[in-house]
Amino acid sequence: MVTNTPFHAISGKLVLISLVFFLLIPSSAHAALTCTVRTDDCAGDVEIFKMSSTSNAHAELITGSNYNNYVCCSGVDGLNNACNGNYDVVLRLSGVTNAHAEKNTESNYVNDVCIAAATSADCRYENGGCTGGYICLASISGDTNAHVGDCNAYNTKICCDATGPTNPPTTAITNPPASSFHSGDFLVSVTDTDANTCEYMVKSNGVETVAWTSRTCNADISLTVGEGNNCRDQGINMCNISTRVSNGVDTDADSRVFSVDWQGPNCTVTSLGPWGGDPLFLNWTGTDNFGITSYIVQVHD
Repeated sequence: MVTNTPFHAISGKLVLISLVFFLLIPSSAHAALTCTVRTDDCAGDVEIFKMSSTSNAHAELITGSNYNNYVCCSGVDGLNNACNGNYDVVLRLSGVTNAHAEKNTESNYVNDVCIAAATSADCRYENGGCTGGYICLASISGDTNAHVGDCNAYNTKICCDATGPTNPPTTAITNPPASSFHSGDFLVSVTDTDANTCEYMVKSNGVETVAWTSRTCNADISLTVGEGNNCRDQGINMCNISTRVSNGVDTDADSRVFSVDWQGPNCTVTSLGPWGGDPLFLNWTGTDNFGITSYIVQVHD
């Protein structure tokens, strides 16, 4: 909806009422799973398994090359057919091709047909039709030693649901302040959202001292300071920590530099004179002067 209100002159002053825009956002942030049986190929969608026909059919894994009726799925971020990660078994087959099928609740066959997604995947069997948001992939004639077909072939439907991430992950280093000085070990605070995996990496003077390492999301990271430690080089902005997160599909990263100085500054007067002269010269040397912006000379009688 767009509201457009004109300019009005009130008591000699001009009043502007802004345009207001409302953006309609879908109630579900992730796309829905869709599946269909196609002939010859899946046209870029994910191949789940193949059948010799759309009814009274034998099945084969996607690695087979004998059948051209493909069960294809799409619509979900991170959707794939791997039997690992966030996955479930669609069917079990008696062989890699020319196979009978059984439900995932049976244990007679060892060739699994799987569906996986970035967030979750689940499959079940329903009589008459799929409910509760589950999508029909195909149908099966029995519990085991069964034939398969498309969703119209048999009363028992193979129903699956898969979801991708609802929001992209984020990571942000929040404390201590960038470029702040540290003379001893310190904690780095990180805020992570919508992430499945979180990692960090540390460099000192451009050299990696901690390779990418798994960490607990939203937990403080402890950095050690000193020779041979995480932050092992003294100086301004010498220690760099990077964080990254992933939800299985999208990633995000952040980094921040810190200054390191575990040795206090040292000042030594090297000469003073000439005595009785005007002016009187003070010569001095300093070491480890990271961050020093001024100095004070005091003269006492």
